[in-house]
Amino acid sequence: MGTRSDVAVLLKRDLDALVPEKKRQAWFDGATRHEHAEGFAYVWRDRGWYIENDEAVSQLYAWLEEWEDDDFEVVVACHDVPKSCENDRGGWSDNPWNVRKDVSVTVSVDLLLDIPTTAFKEKQQHGNTK
Repeated sequence: MGTRSDVAVLLKRDLDALVPEKKRQAWFDGATRHEHAEGFAYVWRDRGWYIENDEAVSQLYAWLEEWEDDDFEVVVACHDVPKSCENDRGGWSDNPWNVRKDVSVTVSVDLLLDIPTTAFKEKQQHGNTK
């Protein structure tokens, strides 16, 4: 399964129009596309995003290197956030979607609680369900 990331690729309208049609499907497969007067945001949630091992991703990055940084932005939020920004590219930081990395940590627990049924029922009878 590997590392999963949330990824946003933002392209100004003029740059999006230059995306080779033969590549568009492969590069943006599975993304949710958001349109704005200034451009387009392609957003993936929980995607494997590997520049070295995914041909579509590596081709997209190579293509983006040909353009001005302020015409696009790539933001990759993975398990190393906030330390890692090695896969981020571009400089369209004032984009209309206000795309940025946000860090939060939660704990999920899947346990069966070993609470005696009688103790729970007694609390319910006395009006204390906490």
